[in-house]
Amino acid sequence: MDPFSALGVAANVAQFVQLAGSILGQGWALYNDGSTATNFDAALVTKDLSIIAKQLHSRSRLGQIQQSLSEEEQSSFQNLLGRCEDLSRELIVLLHGLSVDAPGRKWQSFYQAMRTLGKKERLEELQKRLDRIRDQMNAHMLFILGYVA
Repeated sequence: MDPFSALGVAANVAQFVQLAGSILGQGWALYNDGSTATNFDAALVTKDLSIIAKQLHSRSRLGQIQQSLSEEEQSSFQNLLGRCEDLSRELIVLLHGLSVDAPGRKWQSFYQAMRTLGKKERLEELQKRLDRIRDQMNAHMLFILGYVA
């Protein structure tokens, strides 16, 4: 076997070992806890952000503060809050679908670990979108607080 072929085979074996290790690590976490630590933390933060967005969306006190804002500013902020709630709901549903109903089930844990790897890009995309909306909500809140102060 020529050196380049041997190098290619070695690289493929290393990539396979890395993938298998990732699947086994996630499968073990799912088997023991029902969810990976990353997914658990993401769900916790997302639920918290969703609760905050819902409270801001319905809070009458915020309506009093918003009276000093233009209609366009109010509309923009309300749209952000609504979009935050929608994305949060979508991410929580996705994360719930990647957890194991009853920890200790080997095949379900393995299956969910495989699904988690397959949905990794979608999870990261939703989290980035939600982060951008959260940052914009923070900017709006600072702007509103600047009006009050």
